[in-house]
Amino acid sequence: MGASSRFIYRMRNKGPVILNFAVKGSPKIKEELSYLFSDVGRECSLEEFDSLDDPRIVPTGNIHCLSDREYDLVFNDFAELSFAEKLCKSGLFLSMHGQKTLIPYQKPWANKPSPYYPDFILYTKKKHIVIFEMKSILGMCQEENIAKYLALKRYCASRGYACSMFDRDLMTFEEYLWPLEDTPVKRYVEGCLNGEGLFSSDHLRYLLKGKKSAVAKAIRREVASIILQNPYVENRYCHDDPDLINAVKVPYPVSHKLRLK
Repeated sequence: MGASSRFIYRMRNKGPVILNFAVKGSPKIKEELSYLFSDVGRECSLEEFDSLDDPRIVPTGNIHCLSDREYDLVFNDFAELSFAEKLCKSGLFLSMHGQKTLIPYQKPWANKPSPYYPDFILYTKKKHIVIFEMKSILGMCQEENIAKYLALKRYCASRGYACSMFDRDLMTFEEYLWPLEDTPVKRYVEGCLNGEGLFSSDHLRYLLKGKKSAVAKAIRREVASIILQNPYVENRYCHDDPDLINAVKVPYPVSHKLRLK
């Protein structure tokens, strides 16, 4: 396989856009992406990487790509496509597929495992396998996504792979766990949880009213961190909507939040 593996992106009423894996790559992009993972895992063969692409699995999404290695790449939105372009320009990787690897995970309220298909499976120039998952800001604190990430970490640790989950600005799950300062946003969210027993999309809209985009994004991220770090708050929205939150105070700790570090 050469260093110029191609990805051909097709959409209705548009021609193909070719994305080439860079030989050297952009130093700026390489530094940005290197922050997301530690490329020190077990050396893997290309055959092992290929074996993670299960042809029986049908990916979901509206943006379809084809690779010169005959991988069917499917993206859910342009944020994922833009990230794929960045991966190609980084000079760190040789090949990519996604949504074709099944990892079982357990929702905290379910009695049996559910299937999870990570977004990006990558083969690095150092012959390591890396798995990335991208979510919206509020998606980072949804119980289903927390359970997925914990399952992904166990899966990768058992196989010597690297992994990361991050939002669309590439802020990692671990950064959402950093200690929080006592701010008006934090006091308002905790006041809603303690007084009404929940923090909803209506409460979020109140916080965001009249705020400019950058400020609104920072508020969303702070809210997500607050919800994520409180084991006595359960946020059950099961789809990655950038504006929906349904955080409810519960009398018992959410089991998988106790395992967060």
